[in-house]
Amino acid sequence: MIFETLTFSDKSSSCYGLEVVASHLREIGHTVHNYDINSKNQILVSVFWPEMIYDLIKLSCQSKGRQIIAGGNAVTTNPAVVLPFVDGAFVGDGEVWDGSLDAPNVASARGRVEIASAAEIKPMVYADVQSNKRSFCEISRGCKNKCLFCQYGWLKKYREADFERIKSVIECSDGKSIRTFAADRFQHSNYLKIRALLDKLGKCDTGSDLSLRFCLSNPSFLANTNKVRVGIEGCSFRLRKLVGKNYSDEDIVSFCKTVADAGIKCLDFYMIYGLPTETTDDVRDFFELIKKIDAVMPLGYTIAIHWNAFTPSAMTPLQYERAAFDMPADYLDPAMKRFPSQRCKFYHKPGMTGNKTILKRMLCIRGNEGAKKILFNVAKSPAKFLSNEPWLLKTFEQETGISLVEKIDRSKEMPWDKYVVYPKEKMLHLLDINLRKNSAPSANHSQG
Repeated sequence: MIFETLTFSDKSSSCYGLEVVASHLREIGHTVHNYDINSKNQILVSVFWPEMIYDLIKLSCQSKGRQIIAGGNAVTTNPAVVLPFVDGAFVGDGEVWDGSLDAPNVASARGRVEIASAAEIKPMVYADVQSNKRSFCEISRGCKNKCLFCQYGWLKKYREADFERIKSVIECSDGKSIRTFAADRFQHSNYLKIRALLDKLGKCDTGSDLSLRFCLSNPSFLANTNKVRVGIEGCSFRLRKLVGKNYSDEDIVSFCKTVADAGIKCLDFYMIYGLPTETTDDVRDFFELIKKIDAVMPLGYTIAIHWNAFTPSAMTPLQYERAAFDMPADYLDPAMKRFPSQRCKFYHKPGMTGNKTILKRMLCIRGNEGAKKILFNVAKSPAKFLSNEPWLLKTFEQETGISLVEKIDRSKEMPWDKYVVYPKEKMLHLLDINLRKNSAPSANHSQG
């Protein structure tokens, strides 16, 4: 079989995950080339972010007569939204696929399929050439944390790549920069050995993602770390507990001070606004947290705070909840204020997310076969169809049977329910426990 690979990126025609699949297919006897618009071969497409589905729709329109097989995170979590536009939707780790459309993990009307899981993570030498050449090395997949909003800890069990395989990839990589990537690098049991190898070879690790939980347990790891990005997510301690990030204000302040003391020059926070049960009190709590952080940090220290509107991701405990849609334009202002004698440089970006962007995302997150026409129209003329919010909301619910942005009753079937096996009851049980413990805002739920 001859396949051609394509992903949707502004600067690259491929990605690491797709190259892992291509390498496996070659090993079992298939031929794999880069995408050629003029050929008739089957196309393998990686769709990681939900909004890439609009690019997939455009590809489907211009590739009549060619088979398209899609995979990636967005496809795994909701095959229903892509099946009207492709010939096959592969669910899970693509390196176990045999190249056939009737393989066990290809979603179809036959019934629900399991999420494919590779028994062993085998990192491979890979470089992404954009403005600069960047080498990559996957050190683990999945996540030990089970945050209620995040797909990564729920879709795939945690697996580590063997150190000797990682060593081989790092030694074979070109250039001085390499990104050793994982959901949380500190979770790897051989992280210090990986770092020591990078230092020995004079490599600069451009990876940055880690969790506050593992950092507080292993503060010495920071001595060998160049950059730190961490998910704080909830504005208040109450909200953080609700979504599975049990970080008190004191934990976060201590973490920030530890990072600065380790000589790391700046910090990146991921934040989510509009979480279930969130109130303006929670937003104000975050402002109080910022003041506490500012009081202990070095003068002029930089902290970039990346705000994201809550969108209820498929196959997570929060999948039925309401999106952070149609919120007041000044909603985050209480968290972004300056205060007297501010020592740190706090950058809030990008701030609030517009309604059109949220609608565009939610169409891909909650869409099913009934939304085919809407998705096609938005892909073709986004400005025209996203501007008419009342029509879009009403039509989507009529065609799919569920709301596009509002909270959905648990008795409703979600688009992915009939295609993929996933631990829905376990997720909902955990959510109920967290809601009972943390949903009712008190008069003062700040820490410290």
